[in-house]
Amino acid sequence: MAQEPTPSQSQTLNLQDYIDFFFRRKWVIIILCILIFTSVTLYTAFQPDEYMAISTFVIENQAMNSFGTGSRMPYPYFYQTRPIEFYQVLLRSEMLVKSVLRKVSEDSVLAAFNYLTDERVAGIVRGKISLHAAEYSDLIRMSTIAEDPLVVYRLSTIVADEFKERCREVEQEEASNTVQFVSRQKEMAREKLEGAERALQEFERRTNFNIMLENPQSGVMQRLMELESKLAEVQTQRELAEATLATYSRRLQDLETLRGQSNEAAGARSLDSPVLNQIKRELNRLEEEKIELTERYGEASFQVKEKQDEIERKRDEYYQVVLQQTKDAEKPVSKMDESLWQQLQEKKIEEELNLYILRNRERQYERMLANYRDKNPQMLEHSIELARLQRQKNVYENLYNFLVERGEEANIKAATGTGGVRFIDYPYIPQNPIQRSLTRTMILALMLGLAVGFGVAFLLELLDNTIKSPDEVEKLLHKPLIGSIPVFKHPGTPMNLKQKLTGSNHRPVDQNKLYRSQLISNLQPRDPVVDNYRTLRTNLQFSSVDRKLKSILITSTVPGEGKTVNTANLGISLAELGNRVVLVDGDLRKPRLNTIFSVPKSPGLTDYLAKEEMKLEEVLYASHMSNLKIIPSGTIPPNPAEMIASRKMQETLTELKRHFDTLIIDSPPLGIVTDPVLFAMHCDQSIVIMRFGETNWKIVVDACEKLDRARANFLGIILNGVKYSRGYGTYYHYNYYYQYHYSDSPAKVRRKSKPYNKRQAKST
Repeated sequence: MAQEPTPSQSQTLNLQDYIDFFFRRKWVIIILCILIFTSVTLYTAFQPDEYMAISTFVIENQAMNSFGTGSRMPYPYFYQTRPIEFYQVLLRSEMLVKSVLRKVSEDSVLAAFNYLTDERVAGIVRGKISLHAAEYSDLIRMSTIAEDPLVVYRLSTIVADEFKERCREVEQEEASNTVQFVSRQKEMAREKLEGAERALQEFERRTNFNIMLENPQSGVMQRLMELESKLAEVQTQRELAEATLATYSRRLQDLETLRGQSNEAAGARSLDSPVLNQIKRELNRLEEEKIELTERYGEASFQVKEKQDEIERKRDEYYQVVLQQTKDAEKPVSKMDESLWQQLQEKKIEEELNLYILRNRERQYERMLANYRDKNPQMLEHSIELARLQRQKNVYENLYNFLVERGEEANIKAATGTGGVRFIDYPYIPQNPIQRSLTRTMILALMLGLAVGFGVAFLLELLDNTIKSPDEVEKLLHKPLIGSIPVFKHPGTPMNLKQKLTGSNHRPVDQNKLYRSQLISNLQPRDPVVDNYRTLRTNLQFSSVDRKLKSILITSTVPGEGKTVNTANLGISLAELGNRVVLVDGDLRKPRLNTIFSVPKSPGLTDYLAKEEMKLEEVLYASHMSNLKIIPSGTIPPNPAEMIASRKMQETLTELKRHFDTLIIDSPPLGIVTDPVLFAMHCDQSIVIMRFGETNWKIVVDACEKLDRARANFLGIILNGVKYSRGYGTYYHYNYYYQYHYSDSPAKVRRKSKPYNKRQAKST
């Protein structure tokens, strides 16, 4: 069986291969390039002029006072600056398009332009309006393009106003959400504050004791109040951090619900990894050391500041580790949600770390208070209870005041917000259209045409499974090539455009006349076709040195590959040497050999096989050469395969071998019927004809496998219809050789052999 070509055999290309490829597909490349170049150029040349109106705005800083307890944690609904992608999505949103359409329908100036339908205006808003950020500033340019200067001016103004209004609506919606959240938290804080005040009043009424006012013990109570104050401060920060963290988690859950991801799956990042646990332990140790240093040297000492720097570095390390774990998490779908999700995720990580530190600090202060109370048994239990109640009241009072302040800020923002954008330059009526470079467009169109042309040509080349060089016969078929026959040229029958594009060698002429004109006996002796048949004849003679080649089967894979013409010319070429040659038309289905030599089709081979009284001499017809005989097919039988497999057929072929030097059988295509396999069992060698640039090499492989399975002797392949032109490798140089050495014009020969220069001419 033939093997598939290896990658190195089928994919190794050099510069000459690309040049050959270009000349093979030049008509496809040229026509597509011309079509695309002409279409793009004409489209650009006849496009109406377009005008551009530009407005400029700046994105304002959206940050409010920090709602988180850390210095790097702003309130989750207010960001430093929104990315430009947020405004690009907002510009093309359906709500903005609808508001622009409503304003355009109400505009008296634009109403005069009848071609401004809703679809066209929507197309301009979605496709002809864009945002561009300045490279070295915070300015954003909004450009609008339309075909009329007044239209582009009015439309750009409407879009700018509606865009600004839409930004304000988005900001008001966010501020309204903030107000609702703050109101709920404020109500909860107010209830806790009232409960703390009632507990303090009940304690004073029940004990009638206020140690802070009646008998402040300077040393003990001062230290006690310092610890209580620090613990109260830490507890306040801890409760604020818990509220902020809950806000982040709820906001992230909303975004994750929109993209179909559960909160449990989104929160799957582990906070109990060995690395994070180690960082937490180090943070606890640093906090304890800081508290000890604060007690020993004071809050403003350099030892405390150094320890605080270490804590900050460790916090950053923890933040980076947790952030790295969330990088692979699924992101929201839209760009606006992606930016919001990323910011919320980072702030949540920081708030979790801050809450963890605050809880540890709170436990440390509580432990210090417990130790302090154990060391001072003389301290009255009432004073500790009073301090605890006062601390609780201060915590809820501070939290309530903080929420009241944030609520007022959110109300002000909702009422007076600008939407985060501030226009500093509104559009004006453009005076001149946008300059278009026709030369640049033509260059780009030419490049596009060449790219498409080469792309289609490469696609056709990849889909082309035909043989286009002798080397491919060895590489793809793994069969010997015993000869190559060039394409026959017939004056007066030029190929049409379809034949040039497909590379077809067939021409629309009379078939009978075409067959007879292709006989080498009707060609000039110096014709390249005649010389190729001489080479083929020589190859056949040398292929069987020890044993004389008496019978040859010639077949093809599919009809139209030239097996009959090659059978006739091979017989003529062998007869020229004086050999007695007989040509048998074994194609009992569609015979053509009788047409080429102008002999009757019947009586023929089938008639001789069917009639016992007929002699073999009666079906032998003479040709225009004395030692070349023809046996036509005869009457078309209903059972060709049975007749070929008969004993009398074998006896007939044996008798012909005895009376003639060479027997050549023209059989049907091997890829259609089994007749050639039956003939091959009685012949010395078999030859398969395939057409250059047309026959699929896979079909040839299947045909050769049929002969191998029948244990027939396979001599080789003849490549028929070879083109000696540019695009087919060495065949072009071969053609040039014949034009140079076999030219019928003496003038051409003299031009080829003229002296190199005038000095040489004089010397000769």
